[in-house]
Amino acid sequence: MAKKLEFFYDCSSPWTYLAFTKIEEVARRHDAELIWRPILVGGLFNTVNPSVYESRAKPVPVNIGRLRNPRRQAVWVALAGPAVNIVLSAVGFALCEFAIHVSKSYNQLLIFAALGLVNLVLAVFNLLPIPPLDGSAVIERFLPTKSLPRYYHFRQRALPFFFLFIILDFTFLHIGTNLLPDLENWWLGLLSK
Repeated sequence: MAKKLEFFYDCSSPWTYLAFTKIEEVARRHDAELIWRPILVGGLFNTVNPSVYESRAKPVPVNIGRLRNPRRQAVWVALAGPAVNIVLSAVGFALCEFAIHVSKSYNQLLIFAALGLVNLVLAVFNLLPIPPLDGSAVIERFLPTKSLPRYYHFRQRALPFFFLFIILDFTFLHIGTNLLPDLENWWLGLLSK
C-alpha cells in the first residue's frame, strides 16, 4: 500500500506558508503521495470555540466619561494600542536575534521578523494624527474646549474621507511612499549590526 501524506492548509496562515516550503521535500523523502487539503482555520476555530468570535463582534469600547480627567487620560488610552505594538515589535526583534544567533533557524527568523515588522507598521500608522486613528487623540487634547464639538462632528465622519485619501495617495499622490519601506529597512538593518 502506497504511503499518503495529507497536507491541511489555510492560505491565510503564515504557518501554512512555512510548511508549504518543506512539505514536498518531506513527501519525496518518505516516498509518499502528497494530498492537498484546503481548510479554513478560522472556521474550524469558530466551530470549536465560538465565544472567541462572538467576543470580537462585540468589543467593549472605552467610556471616556468614566475617566477622572477625560481629556488628558483619553490620550493615554489612545496611545496604549501603539505602545503595545512597539513592545511587540521589540519582542519580535529580540526573537529575530535569537533566531539568528542561537537557533540559526531561517523559518523562525521569518516568523519573528513578520511579528516585529507588522507591529512596527501598525504602531506608526496608528500614531498618524488623523481621525479616526489613535494619533488624533493627541490633537484632541490640545484643541480648545469650545472647538471640541465641531471636532467630534468631523471625527465621526472622517473615516470615508480617510479611506478616500489612502486610495488617492496610492493611486496618484504618492505622499510618503518611502516612509514604510524606509522604516522596515531601518528595523531590518538593526538586525545585521
